[in-house]
Amino acid sequence: MDIIEMIAATVIDWDREKSIKELVSNALAQDLDPTDILENGLRKGIDIVGQKFEQMEIFLPEMVRSADAMMVGVDVLRPSFEAMKNESSIKKEGTIVIGTVHHDLHDIGKNIVSTFLEISGFEVYDLGLDIPAADFVDKAEEKGADIIALSALLSTTIPYMRDVIDELNHRGLRSKYLVIVGGGIITQEFADEIGADGYGKDFTAAVQISKELVEVRR
Repeated sequence: MDIIEMIAATVIDWDREKSIKELVSNALAQDLDPTDILENGLRKGIDIVGQKFEQMEIFLPEMVRSADAMMVGVDVLRPSFEAMKNESSIKKEGTIVIGTVHHDLHDIGKNIVSTFLEISGFEVYDLGLDIPAADFVDKAEEKGADIIALSALLSTTIPYMRDVIDELNHRGLRSKYLVIVGGGIITQEFADEIGADGYGKDFTAAVQISKELVEVRR
């Protein structure tokens, strides 16, 4: 098993006797491509974890531990990606305001999406969780955002996504911002129903749809 496969396996199993920080640092010391470490190590691992969670092979505590492991690895890689951005190796994609909607206190998925959007070239302003509709719009106006990204996990909180779009309409700003939605029970049908511009089933899809929407807007 090579070191990138070991990184993926450590994210999946989160063996506390192994150090994801040490593994990623060693991979960088071997002059391996940070993008390869991210895609085929950290991202591959969390993809498999997500599949296991959906199939109820693992449960939330295991998912949280794996997500924490992945984030530790990402933090080690972050300076390398910052250097790549400064050297224009990573295209600057746009600006995104992201958060979990009002009355929802779940942020594992949102945190992963936020991280990968940032690494993929977006300037990201993560508002956190339990965010009222007006706060999303206020921050988008303050930062000159291209996209407002909304996360929710519960059937009782997904209606607050519509509140953000209603707030944009109320202020006459709907056409100014692209709105994307995602979360455990969100579907494309729901995104269409509330008038969102895009839907990301997972972090990979969220990054892809964000890039596509910004490109079309240009």
